[in-house]
Amino acid sequence: GGIGSIAAQHLAAAGVGNLVLIDHDVVQPHNLNRQFAFGPADVGRPKVDALAATLAQSAAEVRTTPVRREVRHAEDLAGLGRPDIVLLGADQPADIDRITWEFCASVGATYLRAAVGHERGYLGPLLDPTKGHCHRCFDAARRARLTDFERTVETAFTEPTSWSFGPTNTVVAAWAAHEVVQHLCGSAPPSTGVRLV
Repeated sequence: GGIGSIAAQHLAAAGVGNLVLIDHDVVQPHNLNRQFAFGPADVGRPKVDALAATLAQSAAEVRTTPVRREVRHAEDLAGLGRPDIVLLGADQPADIDRITWEFCASVGATYLRAAVGHERGYLGPLLDPTKGHCHRCFDAARRARLTDFERTVETAFTEPTSWSFGPTNTVVAAWAAHEVVQHLCGSAPPSTGVRLV
């Protein structure tokens, strides 16, 4: 989607050699304002296949594995091996962050979350289960710091927006790709253990 497709383009251009692309959706006309890997000819095509084709044209040396799958449970990610890092850009189902963390913790893969709305987005936390990081602990501490108003807004508005804004997607996706590359190169990215808005 709006995070994953742009981040994949940046990661391929940066020399990341193996990308597993996971999405169950097809390209739709309303995606074209923010998912720049796709064009009008891709409408109706599975997003993972269209993205793999785009990456093959721009970075032929990158191995892409398109997986057309809806993720509802951690088991839906089984069989993908042990990735170095999982960048989560999906917003459905509502507990997709917990589901993805459960998979990452089970295989020892680093987890990174990125999301956008209309005017802003966020990145993080980057959590590494092999270093004792805990998503449940992070989220409990984050929720404890919320003001009453923030808690009300977070509880009341659980459905993702049906749209997002191309420039916001681009900034957050590029930022996420930067964090992934830093992590892969052995640095501790700024999003380690924190959410950056």
